[in-house]
Amino acid sequence: MSDGHPAGLPVRDSKSPHGPVVFFPAAAWSAFIADLKNTR
Repeated sequence: MSDGHPAGLPVRDSKSPHGPVVFFPAAAWSAFIADLKNTR
């Protein structure tokens, strides 16, 4: 994954690049993206 976090993905508000981060485990992020793709 990105930002040197092999087990997950850190996400933050792009309007606040130095703000807090919410960390999602890789499996949870993958499931979220898969669900977005399947809702069309």
